[in-house]
Amino acid sequence: MRPPVFSWDVLNNYRTLRQQSTTPVKVLGSVKKFFNNLHRSLPIRRSGRVRRCRKTESEIRLVFREKDKEDTQSEGVKSFLNLNPNIASTSRIKQQSKSKKCVRNCNEDLNKAKPLKLKPAYDKEKIFVDRGYKLEHEIGRGSYSKVRLVQRISDGKQFAAKIIDREKSKCYSERFLPKELATSLQLSHPNITEYREIIILPYVTIIIMDYAQLGDLLEFIQNNGALSNGHAQNMFRQIVEAVQYLHDIGIAHRDLKCENILLKDDGTVMVSDFGFAREIDTTSRTLSKTFCGSTAYASPELLCGVPYDPILNDIWGLGCILYIMVCGSMPFDESDLKSMVNKQMAHSITVPTQVKDIVDPDCQSLIIQMLNPDIDERPGIMSILSSDWLKSLSRTSSGKGLQNKNLDILSMLG
Repeated sequence: MRPPVFSWDVLNNYRTLRQQSTTPVKVLGSVKKFFNNLHRSLPIRRSGRVRRCRKTESEIRLVFREKDKEDTQSEGVKSFLNLNPNIASTSRIKQQSKSKKCVRNCNEDLNKAKPLKLKPAYDKEKIFVDRGYKLEHEIGRGSYSKVRLVQRISDGKQFAAKIIDREKSKCYSERFLPKELATSLQLSHPNITEYREIIILPYVTIIIMDYAQLGDLLEFIQNNGALSNGHAQNMFRQIVEAVQYLHDIGIAHRDLKCENILLKDDGTVMVSDFGFAREIDTTSRTLSKTFCGSTAYASPELLCGVPYDPILNDIWGLGCILYIMVCGSMPFDESDLKSMVNKQMAHSITVPTQVKDIVDPDCQSLIIQMLNPDIDERPGIMSILSSDWLKSLSRTSSGKGLQNKNLDILSMLG
């Protein structure tokens, strides 16, 4: 059976429609089946950040405005993410009126729907060319997606296109992808990957995002070895500032690892991948029971299966990342999980002999603090930023937008 075509209004008001007893079950079932719940992350109303919002017979496409350097999260972006249909318009009466009109049009949309002429193996190049991009080579591959380099035809600017086949990753598409899209659209920070466009096709979701020319942090270290003290300070500070921003707006990442830290050729470090992110209460401790993230970067409380503080779990992940940056190896061997947890709980952190004399003592001290199994002794994000090691970083050679920042990282490449 080929998927029917639905208008933007039908998809956009799904949450309202399913609460209406008069809505045809066939309509709701079809939307849910063919769009894998992605409609739940669609905006109920347009915001200032959306430059163009286009609905055609075969896609939903959101195009975002280019972010200014000084841009911060606006009320428009917040309203864009507000999925509550009762407050999406100026009054409940207007919303209910709009919903009733949408219900009346549901049958018409379904009756007028034409089958999409999608080939079993769709033409990827044509999909991108039709939307103003030239598809180039593959630059990465994840558990649920492929990443291809694309070039914007209008100006030649390069971006990364994350292509997610929802039929091959139904669990991820239904549980985590909507959360990733909704979370990413809230964020506006120089050290967090920015989404440029989201294209939702019946079976595929395409995310156009910033292109990290130097790849991820793990790949960079594997190719170039452990980072020098100055390089590590510069890059780690950017990572910590991104995590501080997340925590300040009530979001815990929960999957901080070197593979999710991307590097641009201008020296910018970006935190990415928000599939496991969750909202947290900034006024009190929030506990989570969901096991997520990567074992090698997971805190002992998470591995032991007890409710954990996602913020402190992020701090542990930062400790693992810093260890890898300056040591060039993992802090714990995940091949034996029981032994790994025992080592974590014993607070046994050893720096490899070959780099022990090179790693700054203040850096070693900070790593030991962040990898403390006692959550009451683990430092907060502000304590990390004010640590002796990061305070020693000259403000003239760090931060965002400085002319010599790109030379600092690229100098490692010779």
